[in-house]
Amino acid sequence: MLFVFPDIGRFSFWMSDVTFPLDMIWIGPDGRIIGVTQNALPRDPKKPVVYYDPPGPVRFVLEMNAGSYQKFKFATGTLVDTTSILQES
Repeated sequence: MLFVFPDIGRFSFWMSDVTFPLDMIWIGPDGRIIGVTQNALPRDPKKPVVYYDPPGPVRFVLEMNAGSYQKFKFATGTLVDTTSILQES
């Protein structure tokens, strides 16, 4: 799932109603990956909510199945082509 924000900011995520682990790929305003949260686990209702925060301001967050970050060999600094996404928004 790709989250596209109208503004640049630091948006916290939590695993509400998610039943499987995810990788959260944080993409900055210039379209470069600025960080990743790997293997974010589903929420345990018996424990407090865990919030995941980007390492800096982002414009996009890409959620993928856990392990995708390594599988597709993404890396911090990789440029993600967001031009068609921005043209539609």
